[in-house]
Amino acid sequence: MSVDWGKENAWEKQWWGNCANTFIEECKQFYYSGKMGLKWENNGFIDLQGKSVLDIGGGPTSLLLKTYNSKVRTVVDPCNFPNWVNSRYNCAGILFRPLKGEQILDWVAYDFDEVWMYNVLLHVQDPIKVINNAKAKSKIIRVVEYINTGIEPGHPHTFTPRQLDEYFGGIGDIDNNAPSPVNAPVWYGIFKGDNYEKL
Repeated sequence: MSVDWGKENAWEKQWWGNCANTFIEECKQFYYSGKMGLKWENNGFIDLQGKSVLDIGGGPTSLLLKTYNSKVRTVVDPCNFPNWVNSRYNCAGILFRPLKGEQILDWVAYDFDEVWMYNVLLHVQDPIKVINNAKAKSKIIRVVEYINTGIEPGHPHTFTPRQLDEYFGGIGDIDNNAPSPVNAPVWYGIFKGDNYEKL
C-alpha cells in the first residue's frame, strides 16, 4: 500500500499540537512498559542497568525520560515537535534525532543493547523496513503494537498477529483487554538473537 507520508506526518503533528498535555500518552506507557518487561522502581524510574537503548518513534515523551543508569539513550521521531521537546531530551541526557525509523541506518552510526517500539508501526511509512532497521541496530527488541485496527487517518497500516509474528520471527502474545484509544487488542513481545526468536 502506498502511504502519503506528508499527509500522515501532518496529521500526527496536529494530533500532538504543542505537546503541553501528554498525560494520556504517558498513562499508556505504564501499560506498554509492563508488556515490554520493564520494571518501575518506587522512585518512578526504570533502571536500564548500564544498557544503551534506541526508542524508535518515541514522540515528545519517550519512556526513556523515565530511565536512568544507562549508556547512550537515543529517540528518533520524524514529527516536527516544538523546540522545547528537544531541550527536555538534552536536559535528560537523551539524544533526539528528527528521523523516520526508515532512516536510522543512514544517520545513527552505533548499535544498541536494545531497541524499543511501542504503538509505532501503525504510523510509519514502511513498517517492514523499520523492523529490519531495528534488527540491524540491536539483538533485543521490545515491542508493543495494536492489531486489527483497520486503516484510518494517522494509522495508514493495520496488522494481524500472524503478520507481526512473521515480521519479527517469533510468536507474540496478545492482550484482548488492552487500554486502547482505537478499541483494538495488543500484540507484544521481547525478541532476541539473529533469528529474533521470542525471549
